[in-house]
Amino acid sequence: MQDNAQKPEVKNTNKISEITIMRVLAMLMIIAFHSLCFYGGRWVDIGAIEIPFWKNFMLYLDAIDLNMFVFISGYLFGFLHLYKDKYRDNMLVLKNKSFRLLLPYVFWGILMVMFSPVSFSWKQLLYGISHLWFLLMLFGVFFLAIIASLLKVERLGYFAEAVVLLVTFCVWYCWNYYGICWFLCIDKVLYYFTAFLFGYFCATKKVVKHSGIKTIPLLIVSLLLLAGLIWLKPDIPNFIERLSSSFLAYIICFSFLIIFSRVHLKGLVWRIVVNVEKWSMGIYIFNQMVMDLVLTNPVCNEWFRLHWQIGPLLLFLIGFFLPMLLASIFCRFRWLTWAIGG
Repeated sequence: MQDNAQKPEVKNTNKISEITIMRVLAMLMIIAFHSLCFYGGRWVDIGAIEIPFWKNFMLYLDAIDLNMFVFISGYLFGFLHLYKDKYRDNMLVLKNKSFRLLLPYVFWGILMVMFSPVSFSWKQLLYGISHLWFLLMLFGVFFLAIIASLLKVERLGYFAEAVVLLVTFCVWYCWNYYGICWFLCIDKVLYYFTAFLFGYFCATKKVVKHSGIKTIPLLIVSLLLLAGLIWLKPDIPNFIERLSSSFLAYIICFSFLIIFSRVHLKGLVWRIVVNVEKWSMGIYIFNQMVMDLVLTNPVCNEWFRLHWQIGPLLLFLIGFFLPMLLASIFCRFRWLTWAIGG
């Protein structure tokens, strides 16, 4: 693939186009994942069933979607920190992330404990309640990112970066294996910090500008290898399996980054993508809540159990369009935007 010039920003916007497209793709994958959880045995408290095909597809999406979201955050953090003179004031970064992540987490978490049709305890707020754990985890990741920037990890060479990524993954694996602590989602913070660092390193090395890798074949091979790990379930040690699936997910994220940097969306399509990205946090927050309301209704629950062939598609449509409508309403009123990270 020819080395094209970097296209970090789209004219008349402050958007980095490849990041905008990737964030929307990650959001669609998360919604699809949630639409399959009922058929993958994940939501046992609302009578989930297990359909092998949907379960494997769910696991496939689960290996990529949130890793992509955190990879995007790492890339954007590195790009803005190093080349746009942002994220320089560490206390201001923590203040902003507290407002955008912790405040919505606490607000919606309290409401879920009090009013959700699914039973939650107050104690769960300290460990990551329902799907909102992602907000708590992402704040922890940014806290570690500030430490990493103070250590000047962007000055490392390729080999040293690879060692750092492997070490951070091993720290998570040992932490999780021995069940050391799940307080404040520390186990998830450690896991996703590796994806964040990978995105950060991609920004520091300007991979969008300098990469000459044939990314489409790389993407296809990575997708197929990850599918093989999930569907075929080879008899390999758990550590190797987790390491392989995680780093394949990072390569998939890298490939999408390079491919989308060469995509030029215009007109109505671009406006739709930009709006979905703007509402992405709200869509994520409301998606699970809508799913809970639908699947705790006895009539709906029975219908989705019986119609497992088309159930995931219908759940996807419900879980995307209704949360998008709610998120767009919240974004329209400035006094409500704080509740969805605005």
